[in-house]
Amino acid sequence: MSARIRVLIVEDDEDDYLLTTDVLSDVVGARYDLTWITDAAEAIETLISGDERFAVALVDFRLGALTGLDILHAVRAANVDTPCILLTGQSDPETDHAAMEAGAADYIVKGEFDADTLERSIRYAVEHAAALRSLRASEIRFRSVVEAATDGSAVVGDDGCIVSSNRAMRELV
Repeated sequence: MSARIRVLIVEDDEDDYLLTTDVLSDVVGARYDLTWITDAAEAIETLISGDERFAVALVDFRLGALTGLDILHAVRAANVDTPCILLTGQSDPETDHAAMEAGAADYIVKGEFDADTLERSIRYAVEHAAALRSLRASEIRFRSVVEAATDGSAVVGDDGCIVSSNRAMRELV
């Protein structure tokens, strides 16, 4: 049996929430623990506080005074690494572009997705977030090794300018 995936659903319309949970129940091979929040401000607080750890958040675009984009901007500004998939009734390039610019892991039009599409989007978002976390951890390890080195070293960009250097190099120069 596969591990359960914790999903935060941010949706102020109960019918849309029920439709999404119904689609998720049709997914074969994945099991989800769902938490439902109807208020954008509460969703932001929940994601930023880190009290609860979610693998992914499914975020409605229209949420009253705030939008899903507001949630995405707040989460990104707080360096929260929970991937957010924007669910919207709007199928237009401007909304799609705005979602991606705001940091959405994906953009799905309500009523136009099935269990396979939603499962794939969630799986890709979760795997991408895990890869980014691994990359960040690797970069931190690399930087600590380079910074601790007694030999001076620097990274030089294509333009010949120093992009970064360790303490030993800064002391030499």
